[in-house]
Amino acid sequence: LLLLARQDSTPLHVDSIVMNDLIATLLEQFKHTLNKPQVEIIVQEQCLLSVQAPEKVLSILLANILKNALSYTEQGFIVITIDTHSVSISDTGEGISSAQLKKVFEPFYRVNSNTRGHGLGLAIVKRLCLRFDWSLKVRSKPNEGTCVSLFFSESGVTNNE
Repeated sequence: LLLLARQDSTPLHVDSIVMNDLIATLLEQFKHTLNKPQVEIIVQEQCLLSVQAPEKVLSILLANILKNALSYTEQGFIVITIDTHSVSISDTGEGISSAQLKKVFEPFYRVNSNTRGHGLGLAIVKRLCLRFDWSLKVRSKPNEGTCVSLFFSESGVTNNE
């Protein structure tokens, strides 16, 4: 939250971040708190994706999306796909209705009040994407799951296939 509050006053250090490595690091961190043997996490790497951005921002984005996928998936899969200009995180969780989908970026909105959290994760993700000129897309169907995709601007991306 402090990162968002300081958006105009403090410039953030930008590096070339290899998303494949960052995701591997986050998954290693999540492994210690993840206690869902019925959920398999699959990483599909289409390429080696590097994004020019502050590492902290990318970590916050991915961690919030991963936390949601883990919170709403009791069994099945979470698939992380790294593509030439994007990262998508799909799950086989409970899904979101079209009415709820319209509200997921509102601060303090939670699809299910029985899960942990405060309803700020996707609001933070949306705000950071706007700040860095990245696109964010959420698709979902009840009882089938959700897919959250981050699309990075071409000028800040390099990849090796």
